Amino acid sequence: MSRSLNCFGVILLTLVLVIFSVHNLPARPHSLLRACYKKQSLPMESKVLRLSYHSSQNALYHDLEPWKVTHIATFGRVESGPFSFYQFDSSRTRRGKIISSRTQIESGRMYQQDDGETAIDPVTEAMYNEQWISIGRYSPQMLIYFTLNNAKNLVEVAGKRSVTYRFMLGKTKIELSVRRADTLLESITILSPHDLYGDVTTKFTYNNFATLSGIAVPRMIEASSINGKLIDTTTIESVIIINKPAPLFTIAPGYAFVPAQPKIPEIAIDNKDSHLHIIELKHTDDKVLAVEFKDFILLAEAPLNSANGDLIIRETRKLALMKPIKYFVFGHHHPHYLGGVRALVHDGATVLTTAPDADYVKYLIDAPHTLEPDSLQLDPKPLHLEMFADSTTVTDGEFVMKIYHIGEKSHHTKDYLVYYFPSEKILFEDDLVWIKTNAPITKAGELMRGLYGAIKDLRLDVTTIIQSWPVGTKYGVKTEIPFSDLEKSAEMK
Repeated sequence: MSRSLNCFGVILLTLVLVIFSVHNLPARPHSLLRACYKKQSLPMESKVLRLSYHSSQNALYHDLEPWKVTHIATFGRVESGPFSFYQFDSSRTRRGKIISSRTQIESGRMYQQDDGETAIDPVTEAMYNEQWISIGRYSPQMLIYFTLNNAKNLVEVAGKRSVTYRFMLGKTKIELSVRRADTLLESITILSPHDLYGDVTTKFTYNNFATLSGIAVPRMIEASSINGKLIDTTTIESVIIINKPAPLFTIAPGYAFVPAQPKIPEIAIDNKDSHLHIIELKHTDDKVLAVEFKDFILLAEAPLNSANGDLIIRETRKLALMKPIKYFVFGHHHPHYLGGVRALVHDGATVLTTAPDADYVKYLIDAPHTLEPDSLQLDPKPLHLEMFADSTTVTDGEFVMKIYHIGEKSHHTKDYLVYYFPSEKILFEDDLVWIKTNAPITKAGELMRGLYGAIKDLRLDVTTIIQSWPVGTKYGVKTEIPFSDLEKSAEMK
């Protein structure tokens, strides 16, 4: 009897030890993500989900004022699996015309035909990575698969409601958040660098799941981008499972990404006189105006990004080595004129602007640039703003520069500035005059009529107009324009 009890005790103790050891075994790495993958993806490479959708999208274009949103309604279909993504997308223009685009991503290759184009677009690796991530606004299957199977240095962060999976793709940080309660994907968050806006967060949030043959499919996807400035919504109208579809494009043998072609800075200096110096940035197609006073420099325009801002500062130092850049002014808020503002602020320049643009300038200066640090990120400096309403004068007591706010008269933006030099009878503006180089003068459009009307209203004695954009001959237009040409064009009946 005692012998049997002893045996039973040994067996019981062994079972307890086994159960305890199993209970305390480490969980399989990324187990919740694996469960999510099984729940939301078709495991068979020969099958894909066909999704029909409509989407309400928003975009920032070169518009009348900062943060003005353009609404775009699109519709189309997506054929998506863990290994491939095909999309046929259409949108309706303001005139009612339907324009379409096609995208195909498969086996590390991408083919794309943009809106209304007939040629296949060349694709760089950076374009591929960007598009590959952005497809999460329609279907998360490829992103889940990649995270689980291909993401390097994947980090799992456990929370009460969800588990987050983090990894880097180049300079982009990606996070997938999976809910504990139902093992469904809650969101994908992408942090990526942007020349103008710095570290930009894009987030896809997945809602209203439906089940098809055991596969959970989100029927509503919200896309928040530019740090919440733009909100898009994609609604999945129908879902079916189909066999692997025929490719949208013929897969070419020996496929390779097109090498990225970085623009090499190409600069020319045109000294108009001892006060006015034109710095031509041929790689951005812009003219920058350096105005030299007795003891300081004013810079007008800084295109696209901080790197160009640094370049302009270096070129200005060559023109007037000992003179500080006291002021920076931009003709309007579009990136070709304001994009390099952070470099100028770091250099100590005071930004001259009108009140409506003040908050926008502050936003650009305060924006973190940790993913691609610029001089202001590495060595923060305070922003100095000087605002004016209709006009202001910059002078050293002898040489005079007048800055006028013509605003909506430009028919281009609400914040439009022009610069006038009475002694030279020169007016510098950004992009309003379009007169062909080797062709008869034709009737002016609204931009040219707006500038001409503003000059007349201000009673400015102008003989020459210098335009910032473009520099080269691509558009076949004059960028140093006799005022008589503008007058002739604007007064044509």
